[in-house]
Amino acid sequence: TGFQKNTITKKHISLDKYEKLLAENINKIPDSLYDAGNDGIYELNKLKDENKNLFKKNFFSLTEILTFLDCPVLYKYRYVINMPEHENEFADYGVKMHKFIEKMTSFCFKNVLNLKNKIDNKTNNHDSYLNRLIFDEDSIEEMRFKNYIYNFINGDILNFDLTNKILLEQLFYWKVNDSYLICKADRIDILNNGFIKLYDYKTSSGKNRDSHDKHILQLKSYIYGLSDLFDMDAEKIIGILFYLGDGMSKQVNVENSGKKDMENKISNTINEIRNQKFIKKHSRNCKKSCSYKNFCY
Repeated sequence: TGFQKNTITKKHISLDKYEKLLAENINKIPDSLYDAGNDGIYELNKLKDENKNLFKKNFFSLTEILTFLDCPVLYKYRYVINMPEHENEFADYGVKMHKFIEKMTSFCFKNVLNLKNKIDNKTNNHDSYLNRLIFDEDSIEEMRFKNYIYNFINGDILNFDLTNKILLEQLFYWKVNDSYLICKADRIDILNNGFIKLYDYKTSSGKNRDSHDKHILQLKSYIYGLSDLFDMDAEKIIGILFYLGDGMSKQVNVENSGKKDMENKISNTINEIRNQKFIKKHSRNCKKSCSYKNFCY
């Protein structure tokens, strides 16, 4: 299956319960609920009740939910009207870095290797390892990419002594009432003691606290969704936010009692989206970096 190639285990098991649950989670979604040709694009559909003009949509990404919570008008321009935005010259950083991390993590785990210790013991200088990689020093993009690699290698997240299995870049759905939340886990570590570590990588800096709350909300949602999928105590899933921009990490824990509040928050947000409650939340002096700022007022 598509899940086996991104799953590595120290024990040679063809398909364990975690992989089965992930596969079943994806395959059990009714085709009638998902329009693959309309991914991320809305169509307004009037229902029998003419007083309501709801979106015919059952799948929502966490990014969509977080965008609406931050600014409903931004959500409208980006996801409803599909208004073009300014191109971000660094937009592909995340894709490239995630692919590098996936391959590096897979290599280290397969070889039961702690790359950080290996580098320390042989050279005692991380820069000498990075110098083996060829970068264009005149390229802002490549220098930023080099910084990400350095922080990743030095982040003490490649030690697998307590890990039995890892799953990389895993897609899964969390059903919240009548909707499905699309979740993407960068890395899932199944620990020897039965606990799970759930990693979420960010290319931003941990010192920039403007996005901390939304990153934490996103990771908590993933934790609750994964606890449902694996039928396990949410408090046994430890979230790790790792900021590639500066190598900072933050541990995120949840309480079982908070799951209902999270589900209500997501459901209420989806209902507001379906009812098109795109109300301005920011003032005329909004300082957010946004391509649509001139359209707001």
